[in-house]
Formats: sequence, C-alpha cells, structure tokens
Amino acid sequence: MREKDRELARRRRRRKKAKKLRAKETHEQIEQTTVSKKKTTKRRKPSESKGTESKEESE
Repeated sequence: MREKDRELARRRRRRKKAKKLRAKETHEQIEQTTVSKKKTTKRRKPSESKGTESKEESE
C-alpha cells in the first residue's frame, strides 16, 4: 500500500508541476500579445490620426 501511495503522490506532484508550467506559459503568451498590441495602438493614434486632422482643419 505504501508503495502505491508513493507512486500516486509522485504522479500528483508531476501533474501539478506540469499544470503550473502550462498556466505560466499561456499567461506569458497572453501578456506578450496584449502588451505588443497596446504599444502599437498607442504609437499610431497620436502621430497619425490627431496630427493629420489638426493640419487639415487649420488649412
């Protein structure tokens, strides 16, 4: 019985570690995509849309 319990405990630990790793990787991927998207939108808006509109209106 003790040997079986040990094996089961090892399996549980391995699964738990694997689950944590998977969650960490997916979280990092999501973070990278959201950060890159935010940066691009912030760069585009002030330079292109606002800058060109104000020039056209003043002319």
